[in-house]
Amino acid sequence: MSIIVFSKNFASSKPCLYEVEMILDHSKKSEHAILPVFYDVDPFEVKKKAKGLASAEGLGRHETQERQKEWKDKAEGWSIALKEVANMAGMVLQNEADGEGA
Repeated sequence: MSIIVFSKNFASSKPCLYEVEMILDHSKKSEHAILPVFYDVDPFEVKKKAKGLASAEGLGRHETQERQKEWKDKAEGWSIALKEVANMAGMVLQNEADGEGA
């Protein structure tokens, strides 16, 4: 079983996005279970970030067309994986700290 912990800045980490995609691929090939944990972030927010990911990730004005296509393909894969995992049944945990002593 793989436990994926999503936090507020999860979608801005390329290594984290890559890992989600790899875990999901492994899960599909081997019936490996995935438990998503949404820590201080709503699953809807993860899905929303996934939507914008493919259009924005790595597409700088100074990139070559080939490089832009490469990033777009990667980002689309990450976006699909994020949406798929965010749609799975999981746990939603809220940060209970009030700022003092946290």
